[in-house]
Amino acid sequence: MIYFPKLDSLRFIAFFLVFWSHNFVSCFDRWKNDSWRIFLNPFFETGINGVHIFFVISGFLITHLLIHEHREQQGINIKNFYLRRILRIWPLYYLIMILGLFVLPNLTSVFEFCGSYLMNLTFLNNFNIIENNNCFSTHVVIAWSVAIEEQFYLFWPIAFSLFYKKDRLILFCFIVLIASIILNPYFLYFSTICNLNYLMTGCIGALFFDKYREVILASFITQRRWLFVIVILTCATMLYTENYASSNTISLILLPVFYLYFVLYTVVNNDGKKSYLSFLGKYTYGMYFYHPIIAVLVRVVFDKIGIPYLGYPLNFALASVIALIITVVVSILSYQYFEGYFLRLKKKFSTVSTRI
Repeated sequence: MIYFPKLDSLRFIAFFLVFWSHNFVSCFDRWKNDSWRIFLNPFFETGINGVHIFFVISGFLITHLLIHEHREQQGINIKNFYLRRILRIWPLYYLIMILGLFVLPNLTSVFEFCGSYLMNLTFLNNFNIIENNNCFSTHVVIAWSVAIEEQFYLFWPIAFSLFYKKDRLILFCFIVLIASIILNPYFLYFSTICNLNYLMTGCIGALFFDKYREVILASFITQRRWLFVIVILTCATMLYTENYASSNTISLILLPVFYLYFVLYTVVNNDGKKSYLSFLGKYTYGMYFYHPIIAVLVRVVFDKIGIPYLGYPLNFALASVIALIITVVVSILSYQYFEGYFLRLKKKFSTVSTRI
């Protein structure tokens, strides 16, 4: 069975970076307006870094699984690949879309929806992120990254099947990666092309890991001291990019590589032992989708019972902690009693055994 428990730990860290940006950061509003903000902004705007780590993880894992399927079956069953992705992604995605587009907006104006129904229901919502009259649909806008992943899943097994046998897949990945970096300034940030460099970096990492596994296992990647070095370099790159807009290209190249290092570190140091973080990482898809709705509901309750939180850092932190706890509980229940049904069906179309 292919399963990397420590990679689940990285998943939870990526989710927490998103959650931190959407919730706890508001506790530090006063810090955003003083002279320290140029040093602190990268640690406030962590959400996008969490999303990009998810992209690298997805590119790596999907490619790793396709390599093993191709090796065992002498090819890729593209139809079964799509069915597996549908059973994993669609049930929760459409549950959130039904709640966010049709149910919650009719219950309270707090959940106003102002986007395109069609684009949100067809995984094109990353092209439909708009702000109109202060309406940003915060409870469903989070789905933009899932839309990009779904678009990636649409073309990747076809590209894999076409180029893997001919040993041209790495070349294809590099071409797409370079094109993404070059075209990045000409597209809106949430477009697919602006995020393909992270997905392709994960794919390239999986291909190199498969080909040079023994070399990687004997390399510096396994050493913990280098983990701290890469963490420092990652923070330095984010800080530099934050203060020098012209350095954006540097971050588009370096950050995906650093995130890939984190992925490889968790994979090569995979000892099979589960930690609290790896346990929680199993449920991050649900956490990612549920947390915006739950955070808003917690603040509504604070308003109802008269606990001020705007401008009150401790109260806002309390609301964020409560929202995080509820998000974890709801996500676990959702996984066990809703998503789990579809995940068990997914195994019927799986060639390579993975954890549910």
